[in-house]
Amino acid sequence: MASIVRSEMITRVRRRGDFENSEFVSDDELTDFLNRGLCELWDILVTSHENYGLTDDSFDIPGTAPYALPTDFYKLMGVDFTPASGGTTSRVRPFQFQHRNQYSNPVFKASGIDLVEYAIVGDEIKLIPEDLPTGTIKLWYVHTAPQFDLDDISSEVAGIIPGYEEYPVTYAVMLAKNKEESDIKFEVSNLERLANRITQAATKRDVGESTSIVDVNRGTELYHDLFYIG
Repeated sequence: MASIVRSEMITRVRRRGDFENSEFVSDDELTDFLNRGLCELWDILVTSHENYGLTDDSFDIPGTAPYALPTDFYKLMGVDFTPASGGTTSRVRPFQFQHRNQYSNPVFKASGIDLVEYAIVGDEIKLIPEDLPTGTIKLWYVHTAPQFDLDDISSEVAGIIPGYEEYPVTYAVMLAKNKEESDIKFEVSNLERLANRITQAATKRDVGESTSIVDVNRGTELYHDLFYIG
């Protein structure tokens, strides 16, 4: 992984598009174009399902609802629950809205098992049951695309594999040329080529181990299915 600097990227865009002696497109506009290209590159990477941009955040329950998602939240990868009593950390399952009242069933309450389920709704994560057990929720999620700061010409974007920065550069050149009504056929073709290359290269990060079928019971509440009512 490497860091790319805003000023250096702007220079590359100007050289590539032959804008070095032109102010028709400002540095701020080129930065906006680069950021839009970074967003597209990020979508290519995170949809490869190879844990690009994976991070985590935790909060205690019960707490003050609603429970807001992190400000840099993009895609959820998983949710864990650790009881305050020091019990085993378990995977939290999502619930469908029609199951929102399932824990009012006395069978669940009598079980004594600390069950928690979640649903992503807008900018919040909803948790059931209403009388939540005491513990900690950890969110594993993909953060939003890295972006350059418009107020800092020396701002950096980290975590980009060397060579992948070619995508936002080409994207910015395309938008800049489009603004001055120049031909963008090469940039459009090059973006397609880059997208195909990055998709193929990014899909298998761990080439030393083969993938396996997911064990859905490992790291979960062992008795969940015994008390689950659809």
